[in-house]
Amino acid sequence: MRGSAGTGITVHLRAIGVSILRAAKRAKRRLLIDLYTALVLEATGNPGIPQSDWEQVALFLPKYQRDKVIYRKWYDLLDRHKRHRVFPDALARVAPGSVLLFRERHQVQLEALQALGGAQIFYSMWEGYLKKDSGLALRAWAEGHGIPLQCLHTSGHASPADLKRFVTAMNPEALVPVHTFQPERYGDLFPRVEMHGDGEWWEV
Repeated sequence: MRGSAGTGITVHLRAIGVSILRAAKRAKRRLLIDLYTALVLEATGNPGIPQSDWEQVALFLPKYQRDKVIYRKWYDLLDRHKRHRVFPDALARVAPGSVLLFRERHQVQLEALQALGGAQIFYSMWEGYLKKDSGLALRAWAEGHGIPLQCLHTSGHASPADLKRFVTAMNPEALVPVHTFQPERYGDLFPRVEMHGDGEWWEV
């Protein structure tokens, strides 16, 4: 991410924390987060993780969250995080100097606010998701608005070495592989592996 890359808002999907903030600062941009993200960051209790009251961080409250705040009367939550709030009518103006942690539900409002001029998307999830219906819809939306989409792969998955340390520490009676493309490899890496298929019920 470079300060000269694009003249509009930069949107970053599902990435959060120090790395994206550092990248935004290098690009001389401000990080925009929504209320959900602000609450997650607050809940970590880690002062080293970006928070909504940092000068380089601002709160953008999308309409669906604003409606929920009003319906649930969560005004105290909003008050805790509104120090650097960016209101919808200002989003198009601040977009060229911003990085937005983007959710698909932002799309309609970003269009309505005319905040997509010069925008670009950095996609940091597994690229295989872009071949699924939601990913194809995102690509079509981006292409329809002339927004370049660049994949910058990051992984939140543990390495085999980390998994070994975890299994050793837990010492389970049985280990069942889930959410993996290579369940057959678990028997080579771990003891007491049981194989079960998706949707299968078994007694423990």
